[in-house]
Amino acid sequence: PSYGRSHVFYELSVPVPRTEVARLKVLRYLAAIEGGIYARLLRENINVDTSYAGLVCKNPNRSDLFDVRGCFKEYELAE
Repeated sequence: PSYGRSHVFYELSVPVPRTEVARLKVLRYLAAIEGGIYARLLRENINVDTSYAGLVCKNPNRSDLFDVRGCFKEYELAE
């Protein structure tokens, strides 16, 4: 079934801490990357949830909720 929303997951090879000890420059870079992904999905007319705050998502291990596509690899932040 189609629920009309898309979830995009990516895995970083090195986690980016998002706590008070995180480096602001790295957090800004990560935010810019996430914004770029979001903008590209909008440009390609992919139905995105414009109110998504990035806090929770559907469980990617539930096969009844997801039609998984794409490649499974870890990315460097610069990619």
